[in-house]
Amino acid sequence: IQAKLAEDQKNGIKSVALGRSFMGCFLTEFIGLGDSYEEIAKNIYTALRTLDKKGYEKAYITAFEPIGIGFSIMDRLNKAAGHKTI
Repeated sequence: IQAKLAEDQKNGIKSVALGRSFMGCFLTEFIGLGDSYEEIAKNIYTALRTLDKKGYEKAYITAFEPIGIGFSIMDRLNKAAGHKTI
């Protein structure tokens, strides 16, 4: 993800990464969603609205294990991404 962020910056594309909060120390542009799946589910819609408000052109989101609430999180993210994954 960091390589994609750097490539986008080089090409003038405003991009950001989203994921579990502890991952922020590894990425230059980052929005933390929380650390538990419950926090992530609670914060995901706010984070997606923030992307729109701040004019991000791309967002890279780490995958979550699709078990239990993680399945719902991944379903929502896949829909938001138009089912585009890397």
